[in-house]
Amino acid sequence: VAGNMLFLWIYGDNIEHRLGRLGYLAFWLGSGVAATLGYSLLAGATDVPMIGASGAISGVLGAYFLLFPRNKVRLLIALFPIYVNVVLVPARLVLGAYLLLDNLIPVLLGTQNGVAYGAHIGGFLAGLVGAAWVRRRELPGPAPVQPAPRASAHLNAAVAMLERGQVASAYHHLHQALASGPDAETEARVRELLGRINLRRR
Repeated sequence: VAGNMLFLWIYGDNIEHRLGRLGYLAFWLGSGVAATLGYSLLAGATDVPMIGASGAISGVLGAYFLLFPRNKVRLLIALFPIYVNVVLVPARLVLGAYLLLDNLIPVLLGTQNGVAYGAHIGGFLAGLVGAAWVRRRELPGPAPVQPAPRASAHLNAAVAMLERGQVASAYHHLHQALASGPDAETEARVRELLGRINLRRR
């Protein structure tokens, strides 16, 4: 229980802040359901009951793995009496070790010690899937298409540039007028102004 609460304290507050209280509660319950399914799949036909919240907590760890890829956590390294220190370690490294060393490898080796490895794996995978869905919803959508400036505004600007003798700027505005999806009247006006430019050059 102490280990579960420690992991929940370290990782859970970030997920709650990201999802909100109700979202976090729904995510927690969903991870618990997925953990139970994972346990059922790996345990097969058994009369041994599953008790505990570690499967749901594993879902929180899976979500943290995906949503906070650059975060680091403090890890106590105690090799008495040679080395004792607290170091910062990437959270993904710790969580990856938890999934691989503490759960996947024991399952592959067929370890039987009363630990619900299937629940941990199922919860973690559910956390990854839920976090991927959350991250996809948070991605900004395509920027709204800004309406093209009206062709008439560019035509007026082109006339003003011509009056100042700024031919290059006039060409630019005429080009923008054509790019604005002009009608036949605008195209005719552009041809007229281009004719005025050609007359000036002669």
